[in-house]
Amino acid sequence: MYWNYGSTSPNALPLLSGDSSGAATAINDRGQIVGISGSCDQAVGRYTAKHAVVWNNGIPTDIGNLGAELWITPMAINQRGDIVGFGATSADDVQGNFLRAFFWSKKTGIKQIDPLPIVDHVFSQATGLNDSGQVVGSSCTVEGVCLGFLWQNGVLKDLNDPNVTPGFNGVIINAQDINDDGEITGRAFDPATGEIRTFLAVPDSESTTSKESVRSKEKARVVVPNNLRQMIWQQRGKVFGNQP
Repeated sequence: MYWNYGSTSPNALPLLSGDSSGAATAINDRGQIVGISGSCDQAVGRYTAKHAVVWNNGIPTDIGNLGAELWITPMAINQRGDIVGFGATSADDVQGNFLRAFFWSKKTGIKQIDPLPIVDHVFSQATGLNDSGQVVGSSCTVEGVCLGFLWQNGVLKDLNDPNVTPGFNGVIINAQDINDDGEITGRAFDPATGEIRTFLAVPDSESTTSKESVRSKEKARVVVPNNLRQMIWQQRGKVFGNQP
């Protein structure tokens, strides 16, 4: 749905031909809207997200997928019209256990962003980007243990690497958004207290020692409590307790 200025009621955004259900997920300052178009299924996931679309002046355009018309969901759009989100790479992944993040631009088309190269990480989701094309999101195990990432120009970085976020002792589990100054926000987990807190990461040009890089491997092995895993699974359109 969208609100038409000067009107007293919202107007529906048109879906792609043949589709019966959809949702808008983000908008930029130019009025470009992104979202999903598909068949009525599970909330805003699975086959409801058969197509990732961008609406320009109310006209939907399919931006493609990662190999399957399933779970393909835009999460953010910048002022240049670049889009990030996630989607299935196989029609067999109905439960969305192995989704991949993506970056789309009119120039490059859709690009897949794989999970961090960490053992058991099989899922990635992009949730924010800025006008420089820097992308943030999460890389997860199938059980929902996640770490935040930063992707830029095809290079993927673990935000828990001290060379990326020096001096931070928590575990960044989700990088939700990034502004044009490169500042990143999201959620972090404190293993000492078991508390989840918001964080703000500000770019810092200072270097760190090679010894500190060992800490990123330790963070990758952190045990995340069930209440946090439940929240992550709910964001992925799942019901906690039914996961593998």
